[in-house]
Amino acid sequence: MALAGPLGWLSFGGSITQTGAGIRAARQEAALYDFNAHMSRLAAKDAKRRGEIAVDQLRMEVSQLVGEQKLAFGAGNVMLDSGSALEVVQDTKRVAEMDVAMIRNNAAREAWGYRVEAALARAQSETVKSGMLPKALGTLATGGAQSYSLYKSLET
Repeated sequence: MALAGPLGWLSFGGSITQTGAGIRAARQEAALYDFNAHMSRLAAKDAKRRGEIAVDQLRMEVSQLVGEQKLAFGAGNVMLDSGSALEVVQDTKRVAEMDVAMIRNNAAREAWGYRVEAALARAQSETVKSGMLPKALGTLATGGAQSYSLYKSLET
């Protein structure tokens, strides 16, 4: 039949179009995963930065508190270099350093979670990219086989 050749080629052309669309979709999906990885890395940096800002703020507050404690002790004619007054100031500083450690630990854990998200997104992107070519070749092979089958069925 005279239409067998053109219809076969038309069918194969559809497979080529479908392959191109699949490649474009895979590239877009990989780009989305790459973007998510980038955003997660930025969020990790931000978590660490916010932790350091919180540490700085706490230290300023503690410094102010220690100053108020010393002022109160001084107003009561209490010596600051020994005894209870010294212990109160030292305890305040010690508790503040424990709070600093907790703030930094929490910020580090939050940042770690974002870094894990970034690593997973990068892995997903690589998976999509590595599967792109085999999938495209499979689509072309299947389309070619179907086109040939159509050609042979119309030829007879």
